[in-house]
Amino acid sequence: MDDSRIWAHEFVKQVSKRNVDYLLGLFDDEATVYEPFSATGTVSGRVELESFLKVFCKYTSAVVDMKSVRVSTMGGVPYSATAAVTLGKGARSKLVFEFNLAKSPPSQGNDNLRVKKLKISL
Repeated sequence: MDDSRIWAHEFVKQVSKRNVDYLLGLFDDEATVYEPFSATGTVSGRVELESFLKVFCKYTSAVVDMKSVRVSTMGGVPYSATAAVTLGKGARSKLVFEFNLAKSPPSQGNDNLRVKKLKISL
């Protein structure tokens, strides 16, 4: 499994655990999230992102089974992945996360992947 796939799987696992602090650390400071849940449909900046993640994790049903998570790379595009996730326990729904990732700049002392853009769809 390549880095992008491993990364996307870990992201979904942390959403399931509602680990907002960990998730926030996965985003670039200038990341943008496109989401279907609000009137604006866009979240950007650390403050907005933290608020969004708190609400998203609170109201998103836990992933039923991590085996239901399907992660694929996006047509060979480096540092990109898609994760399809089955949520809920009775009436199931599906979320799709499309990640555009980038390595952290060397000035931050690591080369970890960070979200630049995330599109969430139902």
